[in-house]
Amino acid sequence: MDRYIRQKVVGRGSFGAAVLVKSKVNQRLYILKEINIQQMSKKEKEESINEIRVLSKLRHPNIIAYRESFIERGLLCIIMDYADGGDIYQKIQNCKGKLMDEEEILNYFVQICLAIKHVHDRKILHRDLKTQNIFLTKDNIVKLGDFGIARILNSTLEFAKTAIGTPYYLSPEICENKSYSFQSDIWSLGCVLYELTTLKHAFDSNNMKGLVMKILKCQYPPISSKYRIEAQLLAAKNTNNNSSNNSNNNKLSTADILKQKEQDKQYALEKEQIRQQQLKTKQEQAMIQVQLAMQRRMERIKQAHEASEEVQMRRKQLQDVMQEDKDFNLDADKTAVELTVTRRKRKNNQRRSTSCIF
Repeated sequence: MDRYIRQKVVGRGSFGAAVLVKSKVNQRLYILKEINIQQMSKKEKEESINEIRVLSKLRHPNIIAYRESFIERGLLCIIMDYADGGDIYQKIQNCKGKLMDEEEILNYFVQICLAIKHVHDRKILHRDLKTQNIFLTKDNIVKLGDFGIARILNSTLEFAKTAIGTPYYLSPEICENKSYSFQSDIWSLGCVLYELTTLKHAFDSNNMKGLVMKILKCQYPPISSKYRIEAQLLAAKNTNNNSSNNSNNNKLSTADILKQKEQDKQYALEKEQIRQQQLKTKQEQAMIQVQLAMQRRMERIKQAHEASEEVQMRRKQLQDVMQEDKDFNLDADKTAVELTVTRRKRKNNQRRSTSCIF
């Protein structure tokens, strides 16, 4: 534990606690699962060690990643990745009765299906699939976790016989104490999908006997008509207690939902293309309007410039006329002065002539 700093306890169980810790090496947050093995029976110790075996075999983007394990002060310590967005159960509670969008449900369900497929491909049963064990990151990435009671099968035909799991998600074969295999996880997967679409458990009762009877009779309220028929049919397939149909549900769930998801993506792509084309058309029309406005403005500027040139030309003409008038007046004044001078000279000459005669 020298490599980790304890932050807070995020959960407690009968044999230990889940603690949020921070790595001193990379400053990342992890979950430390502390299991007190001193008070355990031999079988319980084997189950705890089994969780490590299970986690170490699983590497998938939608599964909580196992980092390391060690024993310290009588505690089996398991370090796992931390999902910082809570879990699906909390997500449902936060809806406060308001149904989720189908696209959001499909996004979660596809990721859960991919995680379960990865688990089953490695001959592992989860055996406790429920909304509290399906975690989320802040980016809404699903992380399947809590493999404490998982069972690794030595053969794909081997059946686990121990009736383990959360009552609301128990499959009919477990209720009847029959052998079961991957189908029980698929049944629980259908219960999770139902819970995502209704925000309620598919099967509920005040007592265990009543709950078992509802599960065996497959009695549950219908899904809201808000959701398309594909989602309703998928939930019905996953909660069908016919074991012959249930055996193919792993492929059916993933294939159907991925196909629907692809169709939704194609529809969204086509819708976006239409929107982009409409936007492009609007932008082109707006550009044309701008160009026309610029042309009109340039014409007005040109007209104003021409008018200004005409005013300047007329002003120059007026100045020329005024200058001509001024020059004419100056010439007239000069001529008048010259005439006056000439007349005076003549008078003076005449006076001189008269004086000489006398």
